Amino acid sequence: MLVLLTFFFTFILIITSLYLGIFVGYPLMAGLLLFSFLSLRFGNSTRRLAAFLKNGVRKALPVLKIFILIGGITGTWMAAGTVPGIVYYSLQVLHPSYFYLVAFLACCLVSVLIGTALGTCGTMGIALITLARTGEASLPIAAGAIIAGAYFGDRFSPMSGSANLVATLTGTNLFQNLRNMARTMILPFGISVVLYTLISLRFPLQLADGDMSRQLLESFQVSWKTLIPAMVMVLLSLFQINVKIAMGSSLVAALAVTVFHQQYSLAEALRFMVMGFSLPSSNPLYDVIQGGGQISMASPVVIVLTSCMLAEVIYGSHFLDPIIQRITGSISAFKRFGYMILASIVTAGFGGNQTVSIVFTANVMQDNYQKLPDFQQRLALDLEDSSVIIAALIPWNIAAMFPTTVLQVDRAAFLPFAFYLYLLPLCSLLVYWISDR
Repeated sequence: MLVLLTFFFTFILIITSLYLGIFVGYPLMAGLLLFSFLSLRFGNSTRRLAAFLKNGVRKALPVLKIFILIGGITGTWMAAGTVPGIVYYSLQVLHPSYFYLVAFLACCLVSVLIGTALGTCGTMGIALITLARTGEASLPIAAGAIIAGAYFGDRFSPMSGSANLVATLTGTNLFQNLRNMARTMILPFGISVVLYTLISLRFPLQLADGDMSRQLLESFQVSWKTLIPAMVMVLLSLFQINVKIAMGSSLVAALAVTVFHQQYSLAEALRFMVMGFSLPSSNPLYDVIQGGGQISMASPVVIVLTSCMLAEVIYGSHFLDPIIQRITGSISAFKRFGYMILASIVTAGFGGNQTVSIVFTANVMQDNYQKLPDFQQRLALDLEDSSVIIAALIPWNIAAMFPTTVLQVDRAAFLPFAFYLYLLPLCSLLVYWISDR
């Protein structure tokens, strides 16, 4: 009962902080302290507790390295003219009546190519949200389309870290998993396309004149050279180069373009990388093209560190064992996947990042699958249709918080418009319900 009350109290603190606009790291820290105290009370030694915390930090480090790279990329892509260049060329060809649809499809494509939702939001997403601001589009709808598209490829790319993690955890073949995923994504993807098309037609982008194009050309040296950092990122990803190397190479290319093409000094370019980019306050694009920088990742770093340590304390102390025992047994496919969704929500809420959610959900649910003839592939598919994308629907989870941070949008307002993220598990649940009847 005490454990359940602590879960409930921590959850209330998190929800309250989101409602009041308080930094969500504070309730996560409070939860970490509470569960650490419980861990000691339930018989774990201080040395064992310290080991849990150390494991949490260790698991967070790979994610933090990507944060630092993306923070630097967002600042330098703006300074190099990469984001302005993408916006400028998009203005020349984009039909205003299809903006949200194009945003979704463009992020689907980029995320499949580079295999990371965070990288997609920090690159193509920045350009699209900038375009949304210039055209007075709805930022929540634009962010929903961008984030949904970004996680399309995060789930369905052979270069995706989450797809490879699921294949490793379940002992399955990655490409067989992709073929299975293709079947379950058709319906939610089609519905998403229809919805974004209807919204785009109803609320077209306001690009009635050429002021924005002119202002971009006046503020930046826009040419094919400004697109080099984006080309580097995509090409290296296509050749299946490690995502950190691809991001680092793109960052170096952006610094070079900033110095040699945009005529900033090296010191200025490095400052943009660390502190973020901004134009002079007198520039009409001052409020549109700004932000990024490694310093902007400070809050996400605190949150992911705290949440990873919290997850390790909860799992290592076996606080989830009563839940695991309750849902283990012979159940229908509909109930099994329903429990999978519930487990994904809980682990994403308290785990703090997508990786932790996938690993914990797999551990919680695997006993329910082992009696099935093809249990490994079924487990892999259900993880991909639930845990992999549900994390992006939890506002304080890094899977949602990081994209909203780099896009500079409200952390929860995008949720109703990230259609694909909740249509996928709902459609899969519906299919299981029909199959059980």
